[in-house]
Amino acid sequence: MPSQSESLTLSERFTLVLRVGAAGLHACAAGITYPFASKKLSTLGRDTSRVFIRHLVKRCNIAQLQWLLPSSTKAYLTWIKVEASKQGAPSIPVIDEVKGGAKIHWIGDKTAKKVIFFMHSGGFVLPLNNGHLNLANSFRRYIFDNSQIAVKVAFLEYTLVPHAIYPTQFRQAVEALKHILDLNISPSDIVICGDSAGGLLCFQLLSHLLHPYPSFPVISSDVPFAGILSMSPWLIFDSMAPSYVDNGFDVLIPSQLRYWADTFRNGTLIQNGSSENDGYWAEPRKAPNDWWSGSERVVNNIMLTSGAWEILHDDVQDFGKLLKEVRGDGVDVVEEADGIHIGPTMDSGAHRLPSELTGIITRWVYERLTT
Repeated sequence: MPSQSESLTLSERFTLVLRVGAAGLHACAAGITYPFASKKLSTLGRDTSRVFIRHLVKRCNIAQLQWLLPSSTKAYLTWIKVEASKQGAPSIPVIDEVKGGAKIHWIGDKTAKKVIFFMHSGGFVLPLNNGHLNLANSFRRYIFDNSQIAVKVAFLEYTLVPHAIYPTQFRQAVEALKHILDLNISPSDIVICGDSAGGLLCFQLLSHLLHPYPSFPVISSDVPFAGILSMSPWLIFDSMAPSYVDNGFDVLIPSQLRYWADTFRNGTLIQNGSSENDGYWAEPRKAPNDWWSGSERVVNNIMLTSGAWEILHDDVQDFGKLLKEVRGDGVDVVEEADGIHIGPTMDSGAHRLPSELTGIITRWVYERLTT
């Protein structure tokens, strides 16, 4: 993959500085008016972060955002160096190369036989960050502190758009999961987690387990996976759900999300929304009910979460209802009141106190890996 700096001209760097400054000014203004705002998040920090990220993403192109942020590998290595010992994790980096160009970054006791497989958000455009690392590690620590059961976390580093497009990231997720299983880890000891784009990958993996994607490695097992936790999943690229219009308060902006989606699928079988050329692997929300029949045989429990104020809210809630109709038991759909997109990840990245939703998902992961 080309380096981030090679993809940014001097002019783009200059405009990036201006755009970061503008986003900062918007955040400052939000902070000043916070006490008087009729609609706001529960704390000043949450609300100003929402405004800053919203305006930064709105104004920056993909190359600028990737240049601004450290790569997934660099973010992981920095976390290991700076945060690991503070957060009760081994301070030695462990990175596995995976077929197809992906990597797995590990946190936790390397001898542990239970795994949280985490796939990060960012619209397939943005890399792994401290929010993902802190959140998943907090799951690991909670489990050990309350059960003395060792768990390790496997973070997937997939190739970012535009350096690779669909279905590369999907294939890399499949290869990474196969790699974990080849380490003699039972599916019953694995929770598959993801937020936003990573939440989409969760259901692409479930689709692959039920309907193997042509040319991808087949994953078969006599026992089901322990669970899938999909937080604010990006389930459809051209949504017409009312929440896309009604939830303009969210950190995500529909036009920016569609720009990322178009870049992700440009020149592929699913360009221009033509998912019928690719079955239903790419966009789970478009799949008919019977596509998910038998999912209870490959995964024991599924949890979906969304914020009441995020643009993906309606798609997540409706998809959760569909899964409940198909499966009956074993599906939890949680709405965070006054919540926005991937709230737990954003809180964890800023070292904020855990929200009620963070507590719910933490206990859910704990139950999947200890019972």
